[in-house]
Amino acid sequence: MAKAPFCAGGLVFDDESMGVAQAPWLSLLREGTFPATAPETPPRGFMVQAAWRGRMERAVAGRARDNWLAWLHLGVMRHYAGDWEAAQRAWERSLACAPTPWALRNLAVLAAEAGRHDEAADRMAAACRLAPGLAPLAAECGRALIDAGRPGAWL
Repeated sequence: MAKAPFCAGGLVFDDESMGVAQAPWLSLLREGTFPATAPETPPRGFMVQAAWRGRMERAVAGRARDNWLAWLHLGVMRHYAGDWEAAQRAWERSLACAPTPWALRNLAVLAAEAGRHDEAADRMAAACRLAPGLAPLAAECGRALIDAGRPGAWL
């Protein structure tokens, strides 16, 4: 039995509908590369499907091996798939390529999920130092510090 298409025939994603947020994914799809942005630029849209993960794995094995953003996205894909050790390796590699609040935050979340609350708080605080004006990150940092038994640091 054939599967029904994901979307109705009237839902078309033509070239005119593709914008800045889709550009890196189109590059990965068409050229096998994922362009990096400046480390202070927040990442846009995440994909977690296995087909995208495979493409990203190939990209970081090739020309994107020093691309902080590709490694960050790959870490998200691996985490979503339940491969926490591989996610950690990807985010650490992202961090080695460029210190970003995004990789630090994700490593903090991973540490918290594993019950390593002091490490989570330290990484979250480091992320906040890199992006001090980002309110959602500050809130997560507060939670991490409280969970680590350091409410005074949060205050």
